Amino acid sequence: MPWITKHRSDGTSVTYTQKEYSDLVGRGLLIVLGVLVFAGILIKNVFSLATLLDFGLSLYLRNITHFHTDEVIELDRRTFLFPDRTTIAAAEQAQGAMAVLAKGQRLHFEGQLPGAGSTWLAVRAYSESKPIAGWIWLPCDSDGRGTGSAGADSCWRKSIDWVLKEERDKLIARRIHDDLSRAAISITRVQSGLEYDRYKESAAAAARQEVDVRLLGWDASSRAFIADSQMATFKTIRGQAEEAAEHAMFAIGALPVALQASTRGRTAASVDRPRTAAATSLPTPPPRVATSEPESALRAPVPASGAMVAVSAATTPSISDGTADPQSGAIAPSFDCGQARLRAELLICANPDLAQADLEVSQLYEAVLAKVASPDEVAGVRAFQRQWLNGRRNQCDDVECLRIAHHNRLAMLASQLRD
Repeated sequence: MPWITKHRSDGTSVTYTQKEYSDLVGRGLLIVLGVLVFAGILIKNVFSLATLLDFGLSLYLRNITHFHTDEVIELDRRTFLFPDRTTIAAAEQAQGAMAVLAKGQRLHFEGQLPGAGSTWLAVRAYSESKPIAGWIWLPCDSDGRGTGSAGADSCWRKSIDWVLKEERDKLIARRIHDDLSRAAISITRVQSGLEYDRYKESAAAAARQEVDVRLLGWDASSRAFIADSQMATFKTIRGQAEEAAEHAMFAIGALPVALQASTRGRTAASVDRPRTAAATSLPTPPPRVATSEPESALRAPVPASGAMVAVSAATTPSISDGTADPQSGAIAPSFDCGQARLRAELLICANPDLAQADLEVSQLYEAVLAKVASPDEVAGVRAFQRQWLNGRRNQCDDVECLRIAHHNRLAMLASQLRD
């Protein structure tokens, strides 16, 4: 068995077996890594001027002393978003609230200030296409467990990092595929291994740059290349896709409190119990790269190995002319299928269940419009319907996505109609 001898500064020496020495070095590296991580988070909290400006000195100091790290939380109950902390009585009555947050809402968690039987959370989300910072009050302890009248029900839970990353990557890849279609960007796909080795020595590779295949939704067995002349457009598309994914995952989907006046006088917990959870509707995404491609360009197909292709529209499903067939009993959606151009619209027209769901959303939306009185309320309802159409429904490119989008929208409209 090999032995390792280490001499100390005082003239003595210590002898280890190879395993003992490896274990000692491993523990030392873990300690160093832990210290570096701790120091990195501490430095980030110390220099977090955004936290100081948006949430005040109390949260800033607590984040430094309580080792706060960036996290994402999901709400387990309906609550309200406030521009600043207020009294518990005011919070229960939603006085001064900016928006209603639905159960299931995702939020960037920026820290917390716990009190007696309740907690104020500092959060960030998106309202329409703009980031918004604010506070939410919940009758829970610092770990999200319910207290007092909230019982054992939780108020929030932390999201799993890898699940969020996987969802975000899928949203980015879907958006990039759509925009590459419109921009007619050529992609060369090459299999890893010998094919890649031959390609990188070719003259064609000299004028092209490699891009991450995960951005295109491809597996790691292939490599992707784009012409130098098109890289600036691709980077713009990528930036817009990343921003749109962030909006889609963290958008505030509830109506402003002004449109929820009848919920005042009840606590956030009591408002939530009898309702079906309303999921987040998404904001209008940021403008895309201007192209000459028609809006009907759909998700791009994966090019064959080694082929350089201009990404083109995918095959669309067959659809009817948008009218109900009295003999077959087919259901027409709320729009004219003969004028359908978006992939989401084509899928709705081709699927009777989706067509029925679309019709129900339209009817419930009209009922909510008829219920509200003031012009401001009408404008708010219409704005959120447009927001849902453009930012949620029209971003879907498969039946399951559309089914979930319509289910969630129906739940939210039904909640507004009951209020």
